[in-house]
Amino acid sequence: MDGEPASAVISAKEFLAWALAAVAGFIDAVGYRTLRHLFTAHMSGNSARLGVFLGEARLGSAVPLAAAVLLFVFGIAVATVLAEVASRRGARSAMPWLLGVQVLLLAAFMGYGASVIGTVGQVPDHSGRGFYVLAALAIISIGFQVCALQYVGGQRARTTYVSGMLTRFSQEFVNWLFWLHDGTRRPRGTYLGEALQSGSRDESAARALLFGGIWCWYLGGAIAGSFLDGRWRLWSLACPIALLVAIIALDQWRPFKP
Repeated sequence: MDGEPASAVISAKEFLAWALAAVAGFIDAVGYRTLRHLFTAHMSGNSARLGVFLGEARLGSAVPLAAAVLLFVFGIAVATVLAEVASRRGARSAMPWLLGVQVLLLAAFMGYGASVIGTVGQVPDHSGRGFYVLAALAIISIGFQVCALQYVGGQRARTTYVSGMLTRFSQEFVNWLFWLHDGTRRPRGTYLGEALQSGSRDESAARALLFGGIWCWYLGGAIAGSFLDGRWRLWSLACPIALLVAIIALDQWRPFKP
């Protein structure tokens, strides 16, 4: 929590965030390759491309991107409803339920996609039923992951899109440098203290590690996804599926702290 001394030991929740970031990076890379350069997690990129195509009056190219954004919003909405229902029924945590649905959606993506893309490695085009079914399965699965983990150590953490995590990493790193420079308590009214509400040097070091780690694991997952998809095609998704199943099993054996 904010204001508490930061621990030098990496918590299980931080490892969980990093593992989920690797899953998201893996899925985003495989989806990008399979769905002809459509991002399944990176809606900022899809939105920018949507704006470009609309500005160029290329409506046919804009439709798949608009569909991706709507599917992402829909996936988060459904996942939020499931999480709320689970909490109202006394579930200790909605995370295993949400990740369980993600596993099912990814398994469906892998099985159905193998019959659609064959040995080509990607859907034939952006207009067929196969494309939209696969896009829905992958993007909605990411929506469920978004809702599965919200906070780590009192800090909002996003494991499926990393622009915000890079922003937080940079700011916390700067705060750490300021503390390292003078070693004294920062005067009140400063930008770091008031606008960013940064804490002590140890707190900023821990947060920079968390946010920077999320980006590194996301990148690592994307590298692995691209590499394995080039060799195993969609069957490579068995790797993130196995990791998600392991996370669910671990949470049942030794629950992650809220």
